[in-house]
Amino acid sequence: MEDIKTTGKELQDRLSSLKITFHPSENDPDFSKALYEIAKGLADAAGRGVVFSQSNDDKLPVTPAITFNHFDCGTIHYMALPEGQEAAPFQEMVARNIQSVADLPDDLKICLQALNQPAEIMVFIASTCPHCPQAVRAAHLLALNSRQITTAVIDVQKFPEFTETFKIRSVPMMIIDRSMMINEAIAPAKLAKLVLSKESADFQEKALLSLVAFGNIDQSIKMLFELNNGADIFLSAWKKSNMSQRMGLMLMAEQALGEDKAVFNSIVSGLIDVLKMNDVTLRGDTADLLGQIGHPKAREPLKALLNDENQDVVEITKEALESLIPA
Repeated sequence: MEDIKTTGKELQDRLSSLKITFHPSENDPDFSKALYEIAKGLADAAGRGVVFSQSNDDKLPVTPAITFNHFDCGTIHYMALPEGQEAAPFQEMVARNIQSVADLPDDLKICLQALNQPAEIMVFIASTCPHCPQAVRAAHLLALNSRQITTAVIDVQKFPEFTETFKIRSVPMMIIDRSMMINEAIAPAKLAKLVLSKESADFQEKALLSLVAFGNIDQSIKMLFELNNGADIFLSAWKKSNMSQRMGLMLMAEQALGEDKAVFNSIVSGLIDVLKMNDVTLRGDTADLLGQIGHPKAREPLKALLNDENQDVVEITKEALESLIPA
């Protein structure tokens, strides 16, 4: 608590205001109490200029939590104790003084300040992780430079069920908008560029592949259905995928087709074009996928593939043809 008091006293000399909100939980009373003491102790030590309140906010991903709202900055949630290695980035965030090792070029700061779409960055950490503090710093720095950015620092050991929702097996794990998964502490500038590009097809494609790579099939299907161009993003990822990635994409496709048989109808022509590519395994996997989609438009192109030089492709194509809906 001495570190908290020291940090709080440092705020007394600052003119900018800070709102600290504590969100309790009955699930882990000891952890909840510890977070409350940090939030209240910080506010008491700071005195004037810091507003403390308590709220039962059901919009947070998990509780207990502390929320920090600096004037003209984004929102920062803590679902972790800022102790040990995590104390320094916490204190820097409170004092709005992120270490120079985690700086941002001025042009990116301007772009972040002009951001007109909300963005969320969740940072999953463990208290013993040596790289987690840098991931936390990077996320904090973006939130301190944009009102549109919300960050959440989440201790994987305190919230195992929520952590399992994203199939997280190692930390730090940074997740942008619950789609792009980054299993490393990337530099703030790189993180900023990703956030600024999050509406682009390239970001969405990489995000889809990251979800599939980490086994988040349910999340990838949700993304597929929520995006207006979800099928097109899938097609682009499919064309560039390696064998490992296609295994995940195929599993995703199977489950998505179970929910909506027509979900990939708009990209059947694009998949037919893939049948002409030089990659043997890609041709075979695409024939398999077209068979699962079952659109009659694929019949003639698949018949042509029966003359493929690779016998495995021919066998897969025969099975695919049997699955097509009659014209």
